Formats: sequence, structure tokens, C-alpha cells
Amino acid sequence: SDPVHLVPIMLRQMAAFERGEKLENVVDRNAGY
Repeated sequence: SDPVHLVPIMLRQMAAFERGEKLENVVDRNAGY
């Protein structure tokens, strides 16, 4: 969970979301896991 490694992944996901793509690794809190 080193921020240096997590930030590039987060930025890629944010850019993809802004292009209309789905987010990866999204947790469904209603699923109960």
C-alpha cells in the first residue's frame, strides 16, 4: 500500500473514468463482502 505505487494506478483509473470507461476494482458495499 505504498502511495508511490498507488498514485499512478489511481491517476490511470481517473483518466479512464473521464473517458467514459468503467472503474476497476470497485467494491459493492451492498454485496456484503
